[in-house]
Amino acid sequence: MKTLAIDPYQILFPLGLVHAFIGGLTWILYAFHKIDYPGQLHANHMFTGFLLSFSAGFLLTAIPRFTGAPKCSPLELALAVSLSSITLFIPHPVFALAMLFFLSFFFAKRFFIREYSPPPHFLFLPLGLFLGIVGAWFMTLAEIGWCNSSLFSLGKILLFYGTLLSFLLGIGAKLISALLGWTAPPSQTIENFKNFSQTSAVDFHRWTVPVVQASLFFLGFIFEIFSYPSLGRGLRASCTAWIAIQNWRLYRLPRSKSKLSFWIWIAAWMLVIGLWTHCLFPALGLHAAHLIFIGGFGLITLLVASRVTLAHGNHPLELESQSRIFAMTSTFVILATITRFVSPWTPSYFQHLAYAAIMWIIAIFAWSAFFLPKIFLHSKSHSTLLLSVLQKVQDNSHRSQPIQKMDSSCTCE
Repeated sequence: MKTLAIDPYQILFPLGLVHAFIGGLTWILYAFHKIDYPGQLHANHMFTGFLLSFSAGFLLTAIPRFTGAPKCSPLELALAVSLSSITLFIPHPVFALAMLFFLSFFFAKRFFIREYSPPPHFLFLPLGLFLGIVGAWFMTLAEIGWCNSSLFSLGKILLFYGTLLSFLLGIGAKLISALLGWTAPPSQTIENFKNFSQTSAVDFHRWTVPVVQASLFFLGFIFEIFSYPSLGRGLRASCTAWIAIQNWRLYRLPRSKSKLSFWIWIAAWMLVIGLWTHCLFPALGLHAAHLIFIGGFGLITLLVASRVTLAHGNHPLELESQSRIFAMTSTFVILATITRFVSPWTPSYFQHLAYAAIMWIIAIFAWSAFFLPKIFLHSKSHSTLLLSVLQKVQDNSHRSQPIQKMDSSCTCE
């Protein structure tokens, strides 16, 4: 299988940023009466465009590393990029369906040939893909007129509330915990699959809690679909709070003192608060849901993408402690979240949607200005240079050449 000279996130993250900008711009254009009501257009760009493109960029980059399987091929990346690009011009749920099918195939293919076994909470990943596929399928059928609009609404519940939250809980149980400083990064704790057959009873216990959590999480959607929305939302919120307390330890300030860690901690709190607000105050409906979508999904996505960009691009991780970009981006995302949430109580509802969109776009521009150059241009860190020198030493020793000669022949510029 041919592999890429670039990482998938280097293309899919910028595409997601374009979607994020357009998704916010729709409400500004509507406030100035330049376009028709953009409800579905906005949702398409923010979910299928922004969130799914960033998710695809992360998963296509990370899954091979988490499983020890082959990297993303040029053909696979081309398919993901094509699907994200098409949704810039054609807002239709069939493209979300296609992207989720593709990600499922990509994950399954590498899972079955894996060298390493992912952490137990990864079982949320296939669950999220399943919920998203069923939801996008319902929405597609309704969109082409093969079923009534009620199925479209059910599909939105599964796709919008199930997919990204499953991804965050599945990957974030370890990753967010690591970014907050409580555990080692997942890539440092993955088990060798060849030794997995020697699993002990203690190892099986590690799977018990994630299986129970995922089961309750899935049951929540069953209850919500069958006319028990508060119970269903309560189960989702409870599962998230369970992981937030057990894995992320949100009741304490992060052990890591970096600025990135602090704002991830804030974003995780916003996610939990949003889920419980959506559960306990059902009359707020979509307004409460934007606490989840903007302050939760949106902000966590940008912050995790920050770590991905710095780590995979060999940029100094000291930036996570030194740079003000995390405070700036997070502040404007939170302002957008609050402005969107309070809009029903203002005399000019749609103008406040535009104000929230402006705050969101400022955050996207700020993040892009800082991170796009780092996404496109990888740097050679000191550790990478050291490894290259050690590799040359090893190569020279294999050729039975004196190591002392390296000093005059190897220079690092």
